[in-house]
Amino acid sequence: MYLSRELVEFTFASLILFFTTLHFLRLLKNRTTISFIDISILITGITFGLAPFISVFYGSSFPDEKPLNVAYSYIGIMLFLSGLVIIKKIFTNKIKNNFTLNSLLLSVNKINSKQVFIFYSAYFIILLIFATEYGIFGSGSATSERMTALPYFLFVTRSLLDLTLFGVLIWCITKILINKKIIVFPAIIIIIETLLMFFRGRRQMLFILFLFLYLYIILGYRISFKIFIPSLVILILMVNIIFPIFISLREASLRTSQTGDVLNDYQASYYVLSRTGVDKQYYESNVAQRVYINNWNIDILKKSSLSDGLNGKALAMCIFWVIPRPLLPIKGSLKDPELLINVSYGLPLTDSPSNWPAYGFADFGVIGGLLYGLLLGLLLLSFQYFAKFNLKKFPFFTFIIIGSVTFTAFFIEEAPVAIFSVLRDTILLYFIFNLLYLFRSKKLGKKF
Repeated sequence: MYLSRELVEFTFASLILFFTTLHFLRLLKNRTTISFIDISILITGITFGLAPFISVFYGSSFPDEKPLNVAYSYIGIMLFLSGLVIIKKIFTNKIKNNFTLNSLLLSVNKINSKQVFIFYSAYFIILLIFATEYGIFGSGSATSERMTALPYFLFVTRSLLDLTLFGVLIWCITKILINKKIIVFPAIIIIIETLLMFFRGRRQMLFILFLFLYLYIILGYRISFKIFIPSLVILILMVNIIFPIFISLREASLRTSQTGDVLNDYQASYYVLSRTGVDKQYYESNVAQRVYINNWNIDILKKSSLSDGLNGKALAMCIFWVIPRPLLPIKGSLKDPELLINVSYGLPLTDSPSNWPAYGFADFGVIGGLLYGLLLGLLLLSFQYFAKFNLKKFPFFTFIIIGSVTFTAFFIEEAPVAIFSVLRDTILLYFIFNLLYLFRSKKLGKKF
């Protein structure tokens, strides 16, 4: 019996979607056990499960490939999901009894709004500096030339304040949901960030919608038609109207000369877009190409043994890559983890769709999917414990951890570098919060 690639794709994708749906329904019955791990399970399942269907819907066809290689990639993805589930199962009771996300979020009213205002203002000032002084603002503007022109201190400050933004967003949405009314300050921030997300990318726009629904579910609200229908309408508008405009605007900006003056550059881009209009055909081909990230996974597997690979070199490089340059002077000579994989396996040196299962395949073959699922599960569990650890002393820092890890778990098309970066930055922020706490304590001591 001949198995076509299409049959293999749709069969395995359907199995993953079925598993993901069952997992989601179980979560709805016991929301107190929802964890960071569940975000990764759901997003991974949805991404890989829907990808072949969306790709075909938008008119794309699968490149020639042995069905067996495709099957191996899906088996590896299912092993990755299994690794996450195993960690969740082992620690379910510990999570439920000690540090559920629900219990952490219920402390939202313990956070002083002035503290949120200070951190958000600092973030916004840095955002303006990046935009006005270095021309870095929206998607595609962070060119290598502009990034290398950044002072190291400014780069580090932006990296840390980016994490605080996610804490601010978590605080804003949770504050409104728990108090069951529109509160002016959080509402203003949500409106500002929703508008700014248009310039950052499609995934960032989706993240705002996801974040609201995610918090809505964790806090115990029932998914009624009053929430489901508006959310569905917003999603349809995003996919069919907002996303095509975003893609066309970005392409227009790439066709115009970029001066670094954000306002003038966007005005020029809008002028080009007003003349050319939204290119729906290009948008559909872009979606079909970008949504299917499994091709890189397949390419890695067919170039390697099913049970062997780089033996952890890709993961080690991800860890080295986040070590601050002053602590690792040779960092400039190290290969980017994605480049290391492509060079090692003789793959094209292009921008590849990085994802955790792919790194597992690169390091240890198909079994790497399971190993990296276990590893990611342990890392996400550790973050959740760290959030609980800081709740009493630094409740806003707890929200920063929740927000930044949620954002990282939501972005499936990311290398392990992303979560190690969050680990590095949260450790730095922990020391900063403690220094601020000591400074404030000494200041209060002098008053008395």
